[in-house]
Amino acid sequence: MQDFLIIENTRQLKITALKGTKTVARPMKDFINEMMLMYGSSLKGRKDSFYHLTGCRYKIPLVFSNRCEIYFIITRSLDQDDCVLINYQKLAKIKRINDEKTLIIFKNGYRRELDVNYRILKRQVHLIEIYRLHYDCFILPDG
Repeated sequence: MQDFLIIENTRQLKITALKGTKTVARPMKDFINEMMLMYGSSLKGRKDSFYHLTGCRYKIPLVFSNRCEIYFIITRSLDQDDCVLINYQKLAKIKRINDEKTLIIFKNGYRRELDVNYRILKRQVHLIEIYRLHYDCFILPDG
């Protein structure tokens, strides 16, 4: 998961990682839930935790692991064919192209243009930052 850059839902899952691209013949939601369980919680459990710490339920990013800092920005519902997940830790920059197109630039130089509103992606980045702040404050002892 840590090496994944983008996970795309295109009839089959298309995973672009640091070492290349791979396709997986599984529904995205099943794949994501299985990967989350490998890190200790279900998709529902992660969503409940995110809501508990931030109060946000709508279009929330996916938290796979706090300890490993694996967070993914989600562009649409996992059930939608054009859903794309973006690895927050590998992200270098988000650039607005127009109202419905955004350029994603990764730390390794890989670029990808997506049919997603820039504001949606910036909101996701902001939510991850809020979540990390609340999580860090919650687990750190006082004093």
